Amino acid sequence: MVEIKYIIPTVKFEDDVKGIKDKGLKVKLQKQIDKVTKNPDFGKPLRHGLRGEMTIYVKPYRLIFKVEGEKLLLLRFEYRGNVYD
Repeated sequence: MVEIKYIIPTVKFEDDVKGIKDKGLKVKLQKQIDKVTKNPDFGKPLRHGLRGEMTIYVKPYRLIFKVEGEKLLLLRFEYRGNVYD
């Protein structure tokens, strides 16, 4: 199993999180990120044009991330209907 040493948020991810006012949701998001750092295989793999990316449901949002070696790339955090576009 790969050990995550670096968490790298993209500009898109930071913008998505910046717009969220609900502190409880931010706590849930951090817990899910912690789970991924402990177990990089946690989450559902995406297919087709998003192959290589993974998703986790953080009600009512989706966290889209990618693991590249020791790096965890946080790509997007949006409503389910918008996140796969």
